[in-house]
Amino acid sequence: MNNQDKTKEELIKELQNLKQTLDALKISFKESIKERKLTDEALAKKVNHFDALVANIPVGVSVFWYRADRNMEYEYVSDRWCEIHQISREEALSDATLVNNLIHKYDLEDFLLLNRKAARDHKPFVWEGRFIIEGKLRWFSIEAVPQAFKNGDIRWYGVTKDITESKRTWEAGDKLKDIMAQAEDLAQLGSWEWDIQNDNWIMSENWKKIHGVADAKLTTHELLPIAHPEDRPAIEDAFEGAIKNGKSYDIEHRIIRKDTGEIRHVSAKGLTTFDSEGKPKFMIGTVQDITERKRAEIALRESEEKFRTLADTAKVVIDIVADEKGAKRLYVNKEWTHVHGYSKEEAQNLKPIDLVAPEYRQQVLENAAKRMQGKHVPSNYEIKTISKSGEIKYLDFSSTVMNFDNHKAFLTTAIDITKRKQTEEALRESEEKLLQLNAQKDKFFSIISHDLRNPFSAIIGFSELLADQIKENDYESIDMYAKLIEQSSKQALNLLMNLLEWSRAQTGRIEFNPEKLNLEDVIEENQMHFSAIAEQKAITIKKVIPYDLTVFADRPMLSTVLRNLISNAIKFSGNKGKIKISAKKSCEEIIVSVSDNGVGIVPERLEKLFRLDESESTQGTNNEKGTGLGLILCKEFVEKHGGKIWAQSKPGKGTTFYFTLFCNYNYKNTGMS
Repeated sequence: MNNQDKTKEELIKELQNLKQTLDALKISFKESIKERKLTDEALAKKVNHFDALVANIPVGVSVFWYRADRNMEYEYVSDRWCEIHQISREEALSDATLVNNLIHKYDLEDFLLLNRKAARDHKPFVWEGRFIIEGKLRWFSIEAVPQAFKNGDIRWYGVTKDITESKRTWEAGDKLKDIMAQAEDLAQLGSWEWDIQNDNWIMSENWKKIHGVADAKLTTHELLPIAHPEDRPAIEDAFEGAIKNGKSYDIEHRIIRKDTGEIRHVSAKGLTTFDSEGKPKFMIGTVQDITERKRAEIALRESEEKFRTLADTAKVVIDIVADEKGAKRLYVNKEWTHVHGYSKEEAQNLKPIDLVAPEYRQQVLENAAKRMQGKHVPSNYEIKTISKSGEIKYLDFSSTVMNFDNHKAFLTTAIDITKRKQTEEALRESEEKLLQLNAQKDKFFSIISHDLRNPFSAIIGFSELLADQIKENDYESIDMYAKLIEQSSKQALNLLMNLLEWSRAQTGRIEFNPEKLNLEDVIEENQMHFSAIAEQKAITIKKVIPYDLTVFADRPMLSTVLRNLISNAIKFSGNKGKIKISAKKSCEEIIVSVSDNGVGIVPERLEKLFRLDESESTQGTNNEKGTGLGLILCKEFVEKHGGKIWAQSKPGKGTTFYFTLFCNYNYKNTGMS
């Protein structure tokens, strides 16, 4: 259908459709122009951003074309690139060969060779070399990435960096490394550096020699087998402390040489450096082979162990002292600790001379000084020491000068002779006791054979006379002989009682039962036994005793003491003599005294009154007989109560006997065992 055949309505509708299409095309065109404009603006922004970015980085940026026909041209160079090369942008864009002319002649061939190889292989190009810029030597680092096209063209995006200062630093570092290497050789020291973030290790030549490693660069994984398995935990702890806390470490450990498998000992030191954020960046350290020193230490330790084993098993006291004044103790063995009671640790804080008994210290110090001066000193002598518990120890002591850690020291040895000394002392005491027992035996038999026989002989004699007088009814004589028989009988009874009590005391069969006693009652009771004898000699007995004075004593023993003292006072008092019995309290003690105005005792006899082996029988003023045994009993019984007995006397003036008792029971003051 042509337009003529179309109705008006159809043409109008078609025109409307065409107008809508045209409007849509107009809108689409407008949107395309707008989009393109936005794209251009975004691109401009990106270019500006790129230019700003390039301008603020310390490297030169370039875009370089290497055409298939081997022509070269720069598409773009940054301001920094121009500044580095001292070439304007116009010069660079118009002549690409200008840059090659700046490369040092000895580095140009290497530059071109690497450049062609990178272009052929389409691989990144990395090169460092020298440039001559305005007559001065500079070092540049160039890195470029290729973009290849189907037509054979290659576009290179590159950066150029002036590394002159870092190179100079590296050169100085290389010189320093050479110096360090020489120092390491002299010190037999190896060094290492660990890049923690990249796990890269760099070792010096000496480090490689020590560890038997050929590679200078290793990873941590490759290093682990070199460390001895038993020492790895200690090494890891040291490294962890250095990394976490920034602490340097100094340890000794074993290694297993990589080439031979030999175990060696090393001393290792290291410290960590951190970056600006506080993260561990590098660790550096040194290592020194100390195998020979360790072997010497082990040999010395084994030697010391042998010495200590021998010393500790020996039954000899061994002591090493730093000087003659005993200022410092260096070593003691087990026997020393056993004898003195101190531990080895305590021994280090004790001055050796302090253990010596005071009376022996001067002798020990003088002998030590003489020995240090090379003078003659007895090879050994006996000394006395005091143990920790206060026990006295006797030692057979000797010493010699020795070299200890390059200083003079004393090696002292001693044998504990305490038991021998105790045995000798026990033998002496036993000998003294035996002599005493022999004396007692002799005295006992003397009493039986002489002193006891006399009163019985008198009784028998007077009894015969009495029988004769009875036949003759001589009552006056009968009375006299009866009284003599009574007196002899009482004397014999008193002697027998003393003998019996002394015998019981010596054999330990006498009982000791102290109790509270009224002293006046006990004295009165014993005084009554001697009333008749005292009347025969017209002797008066006076008592000065507080009525309420009590003592803590065994009644039979106290009676024996009083009976013997009163008997002696009567015996050695003349006719019409006077005897005084008194007592007084002094603190916790009671002092009892029995005094007379009789014949007295000479000083030489006074000292022997209480000794059985020295006691002598002395006749009374009426030729009364005695044995001396009574005073021995008095001494034993008073001491059994924890008291003392003594006498004071002047010849012709009289004698006073004193003894002490306690008011109250005090077990520590008694002689009980």
